[in-house]
Parts: sequence; C-alpha cells; structure tokens
Amino acid sequence: MKVVAAVRARTIDAGGGRWAGRAALGLVLAFLVFGGTTHQERRSVERDLAAGRFHATPANVVRGLRAYLTNEDDMYRCWAYAQAILGRPYRGYFLRSRAEWDTAFARGEATDPDATAMVTPARPLVPYRDFLLEYPPGFLLVLMPPALLAGTPDGYALGFKVEMALSLLLCAYAAAQLLRVAATPSDGAASPVWGAFAAAILAMGMVTTHRFDAFVAALMMASALAMVRGRAGAAGLTLGLAVAAKGVPLLVGPALLAWCWAERGRRAALAFAVTAAAVTAALCMAAVAWCGHGVLGAVLYHRDRPVQIESTPGALLIFADWLRPGLVTIVHSFSSRNVRGGAVPAAGAISTALATVAMLGAMAISVVRVGAARQPQARLRALIEGVVLVLAAYVALGKVFCPQYLVWLLPFAVVAAYLPGQRARRRMTGLALLLATQLIYPITYASLKAKAPWAAALVLVRNLGVLAWGFTLPASLPWPWRPAPLGPARACPDRSS
Repeated sequence: MKVVAAVRARTIDAGGGRWAGRAALGLVLAFLVFGGTTHQERRSVERDLAAGRFHATPANVVRGLRAYLTNEDDMYRCWAYAQAILGRPYRGYFLRSRAEWDTAFARGEATDPDATAMVTPARPLVPYRDFLLEYPPGFLLVLMPPALLAGTPDGYALGFKVEMALSLLLCAYAAAQLLRVAATPSDGAASPVWGAFAAAILAMGMVTTHRFDAFVAALMMASALAMVRGRAGAAGLTLGLAVAAKGVPLLVGPALLAWCWAERGRRAALAFAVTAAAVTAALCMAAVAWCGHGVLGAVLYHRDRPVQIESTPGALLIFADWLRPGLVTIVHSFSSRNVRGGAVPAAGAISTALATVAMLGAMAISVVRVGAARQPQARLRALIEGVVLVLAAYVALGKVFCPQYLVWLLPFAVVAAYLPGQRARRRMTGLALLLATQLIYPITYASLKAKAPWAAALVLVRNLGVLAWGFTLPASLPWPWRPAPLGPARACPDRSS
C-alpha cells in the first residue's frame, strides 16, 4: 500500500509540474507575441534614444521594453513578399533582383526600408522570377497564411508570431513525448520539459517567435516523434517539408534513417527515405513550374554569403583586426552584418571546410551509435543526441551564425539535457548559452558592429560553447565497445496499427 501511495503521489506531483510548466510556457509565449508595440511606436522610441530624449521613467521603461520586443524587421520583409505575391502594394525596399541587391550592397545603400516608396504592382509578382526570395519554396507555407488574414503590416506580424508560438508548443509537446520514451519509468522526467522550454525561449528572446525557424524546428521534432511512434511515412513527410522550407534539416536525415532501419526494419526505412525525398522534390518541382529556374537563386544566395560577424571566423577576424587595425571592415550585405577584407575569403573557405568535416563526423558518430545501441531507449537517446551533434557543428563552425539558428537545436537539446544521467550543470550551461545569444543580438550588437574585442570574445565563447555542449553529450552514452547502463529496458511503443 505504501508503494502504491508513493507512486500515486509521484504521479500527482508530475502532473502538477506539467501543468505549471505549460502555464509558464504559455505566459512566456504570450509575452513575446503580444508584448511588443506598433512599428511607428518602435521608431518613435528609437528616435528618442538617438536624440537623447529617452529618460528612465517608469513609462519610458515600459515603452522601451515593448519596442525591444517588437523587432519586426524580418516580418515586415515577409509582409512585403506576401503582398507582392498577392498583387497588393508593398514596400519597394524589400523586393529586388539579385543583381539589384548586389549593386545596393556594393554602394553601401542605407538600410532604412521606411525611406523607400510603396509600390503598387500591375499584377501579382512571382517569387524567384520577379524578385529574389532567399529561402527555399517550403518557406511559402509560413509566408502566406498571415497575409490572407491580415490587412496591415502590424497585423501580419502578429499572425506570424502566432504561427511561431504554435510551432514552439508543438516542439514542447513532441519533446515531452520523446522523453517519456527515452527515460525509464521511474525517472518521471517528462514534466520538467515544459518549464525548461519556457526558460529556454525566454533566455533566447524574441528571435524564437519573430523568425520562421520555429516552424522548421517543429517539423523536425514532428518527424522524430512520428518515427518513434512507428509512422515512417509521416516522419518522411514532415522531414521533407522541413528540408523544402530550409534545407538544413537534410543533415538530420541520416540519423533518423539509421534509427528507423535499426528499430523498424528495412521496409520502414525505405518508406521514410522515399517519402522524404518525394515530398521535397514535389515542392521544389512545383516551385520551378511556377517560378522558373530562378528557384536556384535561393541556393546561390546562401552559397555566396560572406563571413558574418556572429560566426566563429567572423569573431576571429574581428579579434585579428584588434591586433592589426584595418584588417577588416564591417559592411551590410545579404541582409546581415558581415566582415570584408583580404583575409575574409580564406577564412570563409577554411570555416566551410571545418564545418563540413565536423558535420560528416557528427553524422558518422550518430549513425554508429544508433546502430550499436541494443536497447530501444539507448537507440532513441543516440538519435536525439546525434541530431544535436550535427546541428551544433553546422551553426558553430559555419561562416554564418544567425541567432535564430539555435531555435533548430533548442527542442532536441532540451530533451538531451533531461535524459537520465544528465546533470543540472549541463542544463544551466545550455541556458547560459541561449542567454548569451540574446546578449549578443540585439543587446550588444552595436558593439560587435564597432569591432569591440570583448564583444567578439562573447561571440567566441557562445559559439565554442555550443560546439562543446553538443560534442560532449555522447561522453558516457552507448558506443559499440562501451554500453551505458540505462536501467531496465523498455520497448518503444509501436503505434503503427
């Protein structure tokens, strides 16, 4: 009777923890989605700050916080794209061909979209053909729905943020479900996930809901959850959508395929691979049929991007400039702040080579560990951490590190941090890395643009910390020659029937 009572009490406590965590996550998302202000009010705050008229009164503190939470630049770009596609007036700054953008960047054109005129198109414009769209075709799945409901840019931004908040809720749900399978029955670790998501999203700040990367993360998490539940076709469908929306989720395909082969068999693995490839190809071919071969411009755009200041090579070059002034300059191009100088091309090439080697190594590690695991829990654990490994290598060593890239990692990292055997120190370290990301952008971004060495040091600590966090996860986990003690085996539920 005492045992039954203890189990019942633990179940009640876990349920209470889940609901408290869900409430915390809901409050954080509501804060980020609804806490901002209008575009005009944000610009008013910026003008007051520039003119020295912004005094730290309670009313101004609230104004400043709401302006900080607005950060709608990317969403206004999306609004312009959607308006043009629908044949409605759009802000002319955002819609140009690749050649027009290159010319603007070369002459150092000012980056204030509000200073450009509104354009009323004679017909609906076609993306990729009539203007450069820097994202793959799956991005349109996120881009268009808010435009069909909203009549103003602020209304569009609100709808966009709601999309991302729902995506993050899906990530949290999938993370809790995956952890239930990966943990032992006595761990009861699923309940902290919701609160952990709330803390992680709050630490990262508005980029979690103000950029479209949460949608990509939700698709990857949905793919992993569908795979674990025995729905290989659904896993392939969601991964195919993710690849068509961003491209980067292709990197997690090998680990998912290895898990499916080991856990579900060759037929399920084939269904997963064929479905993912077919969905990606279908969306891309549909885009080519509509927009022409300009779709390739999105790939070329990212191939040609220079070294960005938040990347590891970018921070190292800023440090080098401190030692040798004039080595690099900071320029605005490709919708980001980048470094320019004679050493930049070589640094970019070395960075790309290192990132490629690290990603290939991470994929090999994850596939070997998935195949070597003998228990279902260990196999799922290897899959989750394999995804973290690959994405950490991509974001930390590449020539571009936008803050929202960590949103792809966030849900898998939360699951990994709460697996049995992981210590609170690792969770706090991960939270500190996310907080450092918000400190870099937007809080100290002006100092980084001014080439302050301490700001570059903060970037390096964050980037190398992300890399170390990911690559130290497998230290005590199953390898072919050293199986980790994971407690009693518990089969992954097969819900394919």
